[in-house]
Amino acid sequence: MKDSLKADIGRLIKNAQQWSASDIRSDLFDRYMGEPYGDEVQGRSQFVSTDVADAVEAILPDIMDVFTSSEGLIEFQPVGPEDEEAARQETGIVEHIFWQKNNGFEILYTWFKEALIQQNSYVQRGWVEKRRIEIEEYEDLTPDELLTILSEKGDYEILESDGGGDEPIRIKLRCTARDKRYEVTCFPQEEFFGTPRWNKVSLEGIPCCGRRREMERGELRAMGFSKASIAKAFEESDEDQTEDRFNTRDNQEFEEEHGDESTEKVTVYQAFVRADVNNDGFSELLQVWAYGDGSQILEWDGGKEAIDEVSCIPISSLTPYIVPHRHIGRSVAEIVDDIQKVKTVLLRHTLDNIYLTNYARPHFDENMAGENTFTDLANPAPGAPVRTGGAEVIYNMPPSVIGTTLPLLEKFDDLKETRTGATRYNQGLDADSLNKTATGIEQIMNASQKKTLLIARTFAETGLRDLFMGIHRDLRSGPMKELAVKLNGKWVSVNPRTWKDRTDMNVAIGNNSREQRRNGMMLLGQVQRELMTAGSRMVNEKKVYNLTARMMETFGFKSIAEFMDDPDMLPPPQPQQPGLQEQLAMKQTQIMEFEAQSRAANDKMKIEADHQFRMAELALKHQEAQRKEAETASRMMTEQETLDLKRKEVVMKDDLARDQLAKETESAVDYGKV
Repeated sequence: MKDSLKADIGRLIKNAQQWSASDIRSDLFDRYMGEPYGDEVQGRSQFVSTDVADAVEAILPDIMDVFTSSEGLIEFQPVGPEDEEAARQETGIVEHIFWQKNNGFEILYTWFKEALIQQNSYVQRGWVEKRRIEIEEYEDLTPDELLTILSEKGDYEILESDGGGDEPIRIKLRCTARDKRYEVTCFPQEEFFGTPRWNKVSLEGIPCCGRRREMERGELRAMGFSKASIAKAFEESDEDQTEDRFNTRDNQEFEEEHGDESTEKVTVYQAFVRADVNNDGFSELLQVWAYGDGSQILEWDGGKEAIDEVSCIPISSLTPYIVPHRHIGRSVAEIVDDIQKVKTVLLRHTLDNIYLTNYARPHFDENMAGENTFTDLANPAPGAPVRTGGAEVIYNMPPSVIGTTLPLLEKFDDLKETRTGATRYNQGLDADSLNKTATGIEQIMNASQKKTLLIARTFAETGLRDLFMGIHRDLRSGPMKELAVKLNGKWVSVNPRTWKDRTDMNVAIGNNSREQRRNGMMLLGQVQRELMTAGSRMVNEKKVYNLTARMMETFGFKSIAEFMDDPDMLPPPQPQQPGLQEQLAMKQTQIMEFEAQSRAANDKMKIEADHQFRMAELALKHQEAQRKEAETASRMMTEQETLDLKRKEVVMKDDLARDQLAKETESAVDYGKV
């Protein structure tokens, strides 16, 4: 890489370190911790009001409840009907990585709390390679068992072993494993640096930003930096003072002498810089590891400089109160700081006044006082005698200021509630709230809750949206090829590399409490029951199951699989065994059906018998007609035959007569003459 480009990168990093000089108030953490202001007077009250801590601790539970009590923290929006199941799975996987693989509650708690105190707070995400060492001991092993165990280990070292041959084997192993995991980490505001006067909360597009922190020599070696480069970093690194937040009365840290070289620490810069590397006229986003004042670049093993092009900045930022066109916003501690200062002064003067009232300054003539008068007057024990020695002691009582300071303190408490929305009513601290109207109390609580919900919405639409979109992006391009998780009571196997590039995501933040949502769902359940009773097709088992699951989520149950089965996963319904009443009704129905069938059968039999009788009658009549017809035909045939016989007889007689006549004629002829 060109020296001029490296010089530009170093200049950007050095310039970015000056960003906090005028924007960040480093004393806000002291105000939260109740540290002294430094103007205390010996012998006077040194009380410090804790309004900053009280306001932060009053607002934080409501904000945490908004994000941790909802049914789901985020929801990726599908791009079509066919994408709904994939979007639902991706939502579950990303939430699983945040809540289960990382301590999601602690991340949100630390992230939100630091923002409420110190204007802006930051988290960093990304894949981290961890070196895990485990010491394992085995006893009573056979040689085959030992070979099986060793074959399953990757990198191991035998620390102790004994036995063998006919004796059982005992062995102690030191196993080293490396794995990559996805981590989300909060880091202190003091470690962040960025281009001065950046104009928005998001870091997208910022010319230079990053994280400046101390890292151990062994940690740098594990990341892959060369030994020579690390040695130069230790030689040229500046020794900075401990950050202000650790110099409190509750957390004193002292520099330890390191006996092990691998645990020595050096200041390292992980910077994200935009620069034109390939001279194409467009700036690329580079990740740079530097040391010293930020201008010296670390080197990887092999001599390559630790400058790599990346696709995004893995740092997310949020602030409770956005200041237009500024990266640094305002915090609850900042808007309450002046009230805490004034209340500290008022309470100190009030306490001093009470002290002087109880222990007023005595006036007496020292010439008349005895030798024990001074000692007795200096003794504050109640009822202790004062030996005046004849001197008259007069106590000078100062005027009481309680009647003046207490109304002022009340006024400033009201001002704090107006600014922050953390009222005594929504915390249950006002003893007179029962004497006020329910409508008035509800209006006060709604107004205060709106301010808290605005902070929650600001967190959701800035840092949280950026964080979860980044997690989704990193999973798609990361080393994880397949992930099996249990979602909604079912195990699913997902390959993040096949996910779509999502741009639409909702961060769940409800305007209603869990009790209100639960009441609404119970009302909807009554409507469903009425519709099912009426036989409506708008409600079925699946919709009832969905409503029950959502309702149980308001009680903290992530899944109801152990209490109720999903109708879609059930086998076809089996015939139900009827109850006693149903059995009696069925018997009665069967009897009635049998009687009806019997009557119908009897009627049918009667009809069939009558039909058969009629058919038999018709058959007989037909047979009779046929008989008569046959008799007629027979009689007619007989008469015809008689006529034929008579005709034949006449013909035969006629033929016979002709024959006789012919013979007679032949006998009368003379054949000789013929």
